[in-house]
Amino acid sequence: MQLKNLLVFTLAAGTYAQGAAIITGEMTSIGAALDTLDTAITGLTDANAATAAKDLVSKSEAVAKAITAATGKIGSAAEVPLTDAISISTAANTLTSKTDKTITDLIEKKAIIAKVNEVATVKTQLNNQKTAADALAKAIVSKLPAAAKSIGESQAGKISASIAKGVAAFN
Repeated sequence: MQLKNLLVFTLAAGTYAQGAAIITGEMTSIGAALDTLDTAITGLTDANAATAAKDLVSKSEAVAKAITAATGKIGSAAEVPLTDAISISTAANTLTSKTDKTITDLIEKKAIIAKVNEVATVKTQLNNQKTAADALAKAIVSKLPAAAKSIGESQAGKISASIAKGVAAFN
């Protein structure tokens, strides 16, 4: 009987660990999409604005798709024990930093984006990303233990606030 209980607990622990690995892995995927978008943003100049703006749109759509895909995978992941929540916190901090950098770089290129009449497109995409990020945050927080939920909500709020800053800049 004790061996059976040990086996059940061992399997359950593996499932919990997989939940944390899925969440951090998906955050890494979103971060990679943000890095690609940020590279396109920083490469945007007056000289290449017309063609680069189209590339920006496609890279921005890829970020939204990465967020949506991550939300689905995280939604079906196992709950995370408190001991693994720290790895999620670290990944969330990295994602927040990448989001902040991308939004700051995007705002710096607003004048160029305006010259090619893509301000409305950028605003729409940022709104879509904010909606997707809010859903992602809910999915992640739902997998955290009660003791870590408020921290998770706070970190998720930082990502949402960063995107909201971008939306406000493109109003």
